Amino acid sequence: TLLVGAWMVYGSFKVTTVGGTITLGAFLATINVFKEVGMEMQEIYSECMEIQRSFGPLETICYYMNLDTDLQDRLRISKDKHVQGHRETVMARQKVIDTATAGGQGLKMPKGDVDFCAGHPAFVVDTIPIQIKNLTYHYEKHLVCSNLSAEFHQGGLYAFVGPAHQGKGTLLKLLGQVLLPSEGSGEVFIPPHLRILHLSQCECLLNDNLLQNILLYTPERKVLGGEERVRKICQYLGFQENVLKFLDLPDSLMKEWAPMLTHSDHSRLQLARAFVMNPECLVMHKPDMVFGPDEVGPIMKLIRQHVNERGIELPPEGRQFRRPRTVFYTCTTLAGLNAADLVFEVKRDGSAQVRHPLKFKIVGAKGLPSFDIGGSSGPYCICE
Repeated sequence: TLLVGAWMVYGSFKVTTVGGTITLGAFLATINVFKEVGMEMQEIYSECMEIQRSFGPLETICYYMNLDTDLQDRLRISKDKHVQGHRETVMARQKVIDTATAGGQGLKMPKGDVDFCAGHPAFVVDTIPIQIKNLTYHYEKHLVCSNLSAEFHQGGLYAFVGPAHQGKGTLLKLLGQVLLPSEGSGEVFIPPHLRILHLSQCECLLNDNLLQNILLYTPERKVLGGEERVRKICQYLGFQENVLKFLDLPDSLMKEWAPMLTHSDHSRLQLARAFVMNPECLVMHKPDMVFGPDEVGPIMKLIRQHVNERGIELPPEGRQFRRPRTVFYTCTTLAGLNAADLVFEVKRDGSAQVRHPLKFKIVGAKGLPSFDIGGSSGPYCICE
């Protein structure tokens, strides 16, 4: 528009009809040329504005993509864990052989049917404990723990309690391998054949239907029990029918069902993801915090069922061949305490002004299954 206006002011005095040298046809044709140039410039300007609007997000993406990662640390820890897992497996097998052949009478097999549900493991690897070995961890400038050691047998429900800001959440992140100890500062060993899931309190939704928000795009053929098992788990967790109906609507969008979720429903969704995945080691921070007095009991019973049955809504005849389920969690309710096999008090020694490393001790225990092979049994958990 600016070019056309300037040409009309300048070129009108150059037309032959007013004594100039440009014909009227050339004058009008030039106007069309400037008009086309103006339209092209407008498109270029629009593209430049689009690029400018995209520059901010691209800058953020580039910033995060160039941050330091802990990939090398995770590769190192994974390698060390597999080496130690092999060593622990060999030691466990040798212990079974030594115990079974004690007395020089050869290898003795148990008579009759072995009751696996009574604490006898179907596989030797089930006897390998989860271990914290001489762990020292610093969070920013604060010392969280120093030379902390503990052993937890697989198949237990372990609760951690204590005052706020004592390191319970950090301890769970270390157990869930969200945080990694630095090299030479101890280790958290979880047998490498066990899948670990750390359940966050953060609300996280995918822009998709409700079913995919639970399955997290796991292929249907890999979902144990199929969609019917997913529905039953959601019913056990206490989802209302107006939310459950969206499990049968694959074309529904997040904006249709997400507004119906309450704050406690977001926690139910996280638990549903965990129970459907069915990990061997589940780590949760305050899973009972957002539920009312009438709701927390059934939730803790489901967590107990996950441990006892080695998965929710799975065939009972296959239980003995599934790996033991171990759960670590912090709790804020009496129901959460009562559900645990072992309750640990996590606290720091000293005043609030001096940040001493945390310590934890057993403050409550129940009769637990001892993985006793050959008659030698020990404490279910050892902590120092």
